[in-house]
Amino acid sequence: RLLPSASLPPENQKVVIVLNNLGGTSPLEMSVLGNEVCSQLAASSVEVVALAHGAFVTSLDMHGVSLSLLPLSTVGEDVLELLDARAEPTSAWPGLVKLAPASS
Repeated sequence: RLLPSASLPPENQKVVIVLNNLGGTSPLEMSVLGNEVCSQLAASSVEVVALAHGAFVTSLDMHGVSLSLLPLSTVGEDVLELLDARAEPTSAWPGLVKLAPASS
């Protein structure tokens, strides 16, 4: 398991995932990790509404990732619009990948 159950948000919580590549993780590995995190959260009844992944804060070519969960209950769902806003062309922010709700 990637996430210990003690650190999971409560059930029925909506979250945004930020998956940061520390510099040496391949795009394939990032995709696998993103998929696995989404799957584990869905299995715990946590709804992932969006995912941002990329090299935001790096450590040269360090192999690894950092994972942040942003519970929308603490900031409000209107933050999605801000996270998805168009950034300046020189910005490193890639925007969000919006995910469809899991079907029951």
